[in-house]
Amino acid sequence: MLPPFLVRFCRSNLEIIAAAIVSIAAFANSLSNQFAWDDKQLIVINPYILDGFGLKYWFGRLYLSTDNLVSSHFYRPLPGLTFSLDAYKWGIDRPFGFHLTNLIIFTLSCIVLCLLVRRLTGNRLVAAAAGLVFAVHPVHSEAVAWVSGRTDLLCGLFMMLSVLLFVYWADTGKNLLRYLSAAALALALLSKEVAVVGLIFLLAAGYLKKPAEKRWKFSTRLLWIVPHAAVTAGYLVLRQIVINKSAGLATAPVTDPAPFAERLMGAPVNIVRYIKMLVVPESCDPYYAASTVASPADLRFVASSTAVILMIVVLIWFRRRSPVVFWSGCWFFATLLPALNIVQMPGTTMAERLVYIPSIGAAAIAAMMGVWLWRKAYDRIGWPASAVCAVVLLALIVSMTGITWKGNKVWSEDYTLWQEIIRRHPEVAYAHNGLGSAYAERALTLEAIEEFREALRLRPNFASAHINLANVLANEGRMDEAQVEFENAIKDDSKVTAAYIGLSQVHLIANPPRTAEAIKALEDGHKAIPKNPVLAVKLAELYVAEEVKLDRAVELLENLVKNSPDAELPHLVLGKAYARLGRKEEAREQFEWVIENSRALEPEARGEIIELDRGERSGVMGQGLD
Repeated sequence: MLPPFLVRFCRSNLEIIAAAIVSIAAFANSLSNQFAWDDKQLIVINPYILDGFGLKYWFGRLYLSTDNLVSSHFYRPLPGLTFSLDAYKWGIDRPFGFHLTNLIIFTLSCIVLCLLVRRLTGNRLVAAAAGLVFAVHPVHSEAVAWVSGRTDLLCGLFMMLSVLLFVYWADTGKNLLRYLSAAALALALLSKEVAVVGLIFLLAAGYLKKPAEKRWKFSTRLLWIVPHAAVTAGYLVLRQIVINKSAGLATAPVTDPAPFAERLMGAPVNIVRYIKMLVVPESCDPYYAASTVASPADLRFVASSTAVILMIVVLIWFRRRSPVVFWSGCWFFATLLPALNIVQMPGTTMAERLVYIPSIGAAAIAAMMGVWLWRKAYDRIGWPASAVCAVVLLALIVSMTGITWKGNKVWSEDYTLWQEIIRRHPEVAYAHNGLGSAYAERALTLEAIEEFREALRLRPNFASAHINLANVLANEGRMDEAQVEFENAIKDDSKVTAAYIGLSQVHLIANPPRTAEAIKALEDGHKAIPKNPVLAVKLAELYVAEEVKLDRAVELLENLVKNSPDAELPHLVLGKAYARLGRKEEAREQFEWVIENSRALEPEARGEIIELDRGERSGVMGQGLD
């Protein structure tokens, strides 16, 4: 027998408990998933993930900067920090713990969604429907079942929590809640950039339930969100500081952007496609290419624009009749804006995870519409309407859970991910390239080569496939073929860093080594991409290793240290260059910096200091190819 207080709690929060249980049931099978795709770069091969719990690493660099020299264009320190905490708790070889964290965050999100909808609508039935639909929707597989989807999970959770606390404050007047709301918004911003739209929803949320004659003046409502505005401004300043600090890092886009006009006209088409993902649930599709439209006469543009305009008109119609519907619709469209490909970003242009945060508003609207239909039916036919609605909701939850389970396993590992993309989109070259990489990891060389060649058949100028094929061939000892593939990659894209590095390595491991050719490959790369720090440090490292052009090596490295003072490898290589030039004190200074700042490179730096102390490396040691 449960204690009376617990019975009362369960009765008062039955919809919340149901949403939590259903969310766990829908995504429990994701706990057996492995690391996939970006997970490996962020976690498995990231040497800094456990360095001081990652605080300095994640907050001081842009997201996906896994080696101090390569960077993305995102600033998302909070997800990275949680990865470090997971790694500390579970180890980087136990993906279960990382997936468990994702599931916990998602379950908390379902709970907060129920609380928010219940608070805004005053209707527990609407809250239950919103929470249950959100908890089982198959479109969430990518965000929940893929560890790297945590950015969306955290941002969605803290955006909702910020609004919920703000509404509580507006109802109770307890100032602590307002400041906690601002803190939650800060955490959302540190999770994903889309949270900058949070100010708009906070401005509106505080008076959604109040009648027009009792609403506060707009100027008063602006004062309410001063802490949130300050937090947002602070975040933008911090983000810009990190971006400026990383200005010299490689941030080349993965795809060539279409003309702006074509992307703009493609936006309504993409909106309709995202809505279809929500309205017609199906098992996870990991690949979407954003639509572009070349002409306003295109039927897709005309039809989609008409549909979007009608939806906006309907939302405006609800503005006074049901402000919560209007507010939820605004949430959907505003948070979807960054995912419409209007502004081309490096990397993925369209994905199911990008509709995760917008789906919060969609779930609220669906719940309110569903309960409204039930009430209309109940007024006409009585209790049978309730029975029918209950059966329909149960059938929907069960069927969507089954689809979600299938989608979760798509993200089980790289192999299943790329296989599913190829099954759905056999013409996509990068999917064959990805499957080839998955085969290569499994040491299935013949299958890997076959997939890379298929990728090149579909897209002959695919530099990444040339590079991956070259690496497999090199591992098989087929150096001449590997050299051809690296050279083909450079012909296809003269700005691709890995091709120059790979070509240099092929020359170095040849028998006998072709040192001059290896140096020339890196020099060609540095000439083609002069601002690329990876090539610069590789070239300098080779100069130092071969004890040639040491003055040039020092010049390159001093520029790197000046432009990226926190980059660790340039300090180490610069110390070696100084040592070989007999500049012992300057060398010692660089090695001591490495010892103080780099856990990964500390042993090597200590070894170099020992060599200095032994006096075995003094004087200028040859100029070689100079």
